[in-house]
Amino acid sequence: MNILHLSDIHFGRNNPKYKVAGEFQHKEKILEELLESIGETRCKPEHIVVTGDVAWWGRKQDFDEALVWFKKLLKITNLSGKDITFCPGNHDVNWSYGNANRNMTPENIEMIDEMYQYDKIHEFEAPLYNYEKFCEQLEVAPFHYLKEGQWEASYSIGHKDIVLANGEIIRLVSFNTALLSYVPGYPDDQMMIGQKQVFDLIKYGILGDSSIYFTIALFHHAERFLHTHEICEYNQRKATLPLLRKYVNLILCGHTETGGMPVINQQIGGSEMLTGGAAYYTDDHANAYSIIIVPDSCNGVVQKTIVFDSYIYSEDQGWHINKAKELTNTEAINTKIPKLNIRADLKLVLFNKDQEFTVPIKDISVSDFGVNEKVINNSEDVCRYLDIECIGPTNKPGNAKLSIKTASRKANNVGAFLAREGIFGFIENALRESQLTFKFFDEFGQDFMSGDLSKTDCEIKQEGYDFLKKVRRIEEYYDVLFRRPDDSAQEGRVDVINELIEYGFTKRLNIIQTATIPFSDRNQLLKIGKSRIFHTDVYLYCKNEFRCNLYGCDFSLGEAKVIAGPYRVDRSGNILKALTYQNGDIRRVKLIAKENTECYLVTNEGKINFHNKRKRKNICIRRDNLGIDWGYIYEIKKKKAFKEEKNQSGMVDCLV
Repeated sequence: MNILHLSDIHFGRNNPKYKVAGEFQHKEKILEELLESIGETRCKPEHIVVTGDVAWWGRKQDFDEALVWFKKLLKITNLSGKDITFCPGNHDVNWSYGNANRNMTPENIEMIDEMYQYDKIHEFEAPLYNYEKFCEQLEVAPFHYLKEGQWEASYSIGHKDIVLANGEIIRLVSFNTALLSYVPGYPDDQMMIGQKQVFDLIKYGILGDSSIYFTIALFHHAERFLHTHEICEYNQRKATLPLLRKYVNLILCGHTETGGMPVINQQIGGSEMLTGGAAYYTDDHANAYSIIIVPDSCNGVVQKTIVFDSYIYSEDQGWHINKAKELTNTEAINTKIPKLNIRADLKLVLFNKDQEFTVPIKDISVSDFGVNEKVINNSEDVCRYLDIECIGPTNKPGNAKLSIKTASRKANNVGAFLAREGIFGFIENALRESQLTFKFFDEFGQDFMSGDLSKTDCEIKQEGYDFLKKVRRIEEYYDVLFRRPDDSAQEGRVDVINELIEYGFTKRLNIIQTATIPFSDRNQLLKIGKSRIFHTDVYLYCKNEFRCNLYGCDFSLGEAKVIAGPYRVDRSGNILKALTYQNGDIRRVKLIAKENTECYLVTNEGKINFHNKRKRKNICIRRDNLGIDWGYIYEIKKKKAFKEEKNQSGMVDCLV
């Protein structure tokens, strides 16, 4: 089998918003030629493995760009989404989506090991939201892992099997070494594989099954970026990487821009570890990719030999083959794993004589539950909000039992809670009238399983529904994810941001009662000083990038303005300050709010009529940074030299 290995393509890295240094003028040309090169390789890819860093900042726009390119790749290779496998990299993590415990330190190994358990890891995967949606759009077949005795699907951890034409199986096992990369201050060379996951994989025979022809482990970070406890044994804790290498035939990873010369090393009594180069880093980098050829049959020979082709890009030669190397690996141990039967998408309809509610369900799996009974659930849908399961007899339509609850992976997700309350609210209201019937329909409109609901133990929390809709609106508008609030303690903040979204401005910030403004021009000081004599009003105008801190997430509100006034100048001898001014001095003037002073935070200045209230004779002081403490909303400090200008209308422009 021919496996195309790509890593670190960094879609979005050249986005001007990210301000990344490097040459990217030929990026599109290089990536188009990469597609051509892959299409012309001497060994046509039969499966594609991408070991992380598909994106640059884990943002939707990065993955949208990647989606277009990967669809072209699948078309050129004549493959589909089921023939491509991803594991996440640190750049696939969206830091705005970090809504779990961020107090991790490399020293607290026990806490990290606990976090990496299969039954807890979903609590920390919110930052991979855009990555998961990307995999879903590409129709990637998910991995599976056992969580509390049930199969759970994932795009980042677990295993999946590739069945060759002769019936032999190549098993791919994925780990998320990028999980800790969203933790502020966590060192980027202390990443974790997940020791307890490896133990579980061995325990359940997923690793060490001699019936599996070839096992490949995938994760993003190369060995030198892993935690020292993952590489070496300390305090009687087994080292994870050497343990894993005893149970697999090959490890594929990335993260290191190796300049077209992938790093290969072997453990005595363990597998080879192949670190691929970046498929695209910059125009002038030696970008690279690889083809790994696994023979379809070892013919009973213990040593399995594979061929490795490396391709490199250079400006003079374009993409060309660089090197071939043979790798050898040992056999695995004999055990068995259970099977999954996958069915197409279904539609769940709940109805009575007056009402109907439809829930589309993706990626339904079907398995035997008992004699003449089947269980269907949507655990294959990695991005699901709800866990929907139905157990029913195969020969008695209408006797099935339905279970609906929030998906464990989305337990703290606002969108999941709203989805849950939507369907539970319907059920509660409908059952007041009469019994409910539910039916699962397949893609051909056939009734696949059905039953009745006469009561439910659903716990409705309708009182928080409207508040969480506001929170979800902020998430969607500003592309962030919060940990679902337990109460509405920050409701005031939520209302401020919703007002900003809906109207383009808000007046809910505190009035700036006093402001001390520095001036470095004699004439402007004199003008400000005279304003006190002639009762001229002063206004403050600040244009800057503003950010917000809400429920532990820090995100940008974009470029906004603060417009505040009117103010009066205090009696502090401002005319004298002007008359005694010497070149190079900075003199400070104190402004004091009046009774009718207003303060606006504005993202759409056309939505307010503030300027109509300000007479032309008044003075407007313009600042890039006011340096005011706004609390949870704050300015991004800009480093600019202090200078003072005069605009055409005679208003004072003070820029810092």
